[in-house]
Amino acid sequence: MCSLTGVRSGNLCNKVLEALPQPLFIIDHSHVVVFANKCFRDLFGMGVHDVLGKSLWDIWNKEKYSDLFEAYSDSIETGEPRQVTLESMEHGSAHDIWMQPVEDLLIVLCTDIWPHLSMLREARGAFEALARINEELRTSHQMANSDSRTDVLTGLCNRRRFAEIADVAFPALIQRGVPCSFITLDIDHFKQFNDEFGHAEGDKVLAAVGRVLLDFANEMETPARIGGEEFVLLCPQIGLREAMVRATELLARITAIEGTAMGVTASIGVASACPEDDGWFKPLSRADKALYAAKRGGRNQVVSCSMDFELDAA
Repeated sequence: MCSLTGVRSGNLCNKVLEALPQPLFIIDHSHVVVFANKCFRDLFGMGVHDVLGKSLWDIWNKEKYSDLFEAYSDSIETGEPRQVTLESMEHGSAHDIWMQPVEDLLIVLCTDIWPHLSMLREARGAFEALARINEELRTSHQMANSDSRTDVLTGLCNRRRFAEIADVAFPALIQRGVPCSFITLDIDHFKQFNDEFGHAEGDKVLAAVGRVLLDFANEMETPARIGGEEFVLLCPQIGLREAMVRATELLARITAIEGTAMGVTASIGVASACPEDDGWFKPLSRADKALYAAKRGGRNQVVSCSMDFELDAA
């Protein structure tokens, strides 16, 4: 095995280190750089004569990179390896600097970690954005207690409040690439409740469906009554497949309603947002198309709609 002191004389060890794909340089006991491989020189735009014979603080600013020099001094003093991270937002770079004393030399290896930091920042930004959206939704639900924003009969958001919430949540979800789905439902044969049993019975059914939706929706979802017997559920963070499962569960709860003059069923439509959607009304419109397809297909069922499937043509 070659001795690392051979870096001073250009032996085989020197050639191996020169060819390493990671930036590396070596400092001797007098704090002078005695070797810097091509990868290191290319990284910092230096020639051989710009590095060899220089001290560490000739290459890096001692005041700007105080952590580096503290780790360097500690490694020299203790003879133990040390690690420090150098990050420059200005130049868009970040490196883990690993110092390893060997014989009378200090080997310094640089590892580029900027791509990993960038990914972590993007992920953190996405989580923070979702947290803001979730907080807005919680605040919106609290504000929905206002009579001007709440459907008095069912206790749900009315159409106006639903639009306010969707106007805030939908663009933020789309911009971050977070899935978002809409579930719309219409009570089957609702006119029959009113005509045969009276409007009081119709109101009783509406209130019962409202209670089901309030109990069914999780803290991130927004249930609303947007028409006479038409309801909608805004579902952030789930795609079409999961929304179909949610809609099927919702239908089961509606058909389990008791205490009404006749059984309650509903026709349900499901749609998810697409990157091409320039507003929440687009996926809502597709969910409505699916709802009407459910009615044409015999009611009491769940139908989904996507950008690639135009129900009007069915």
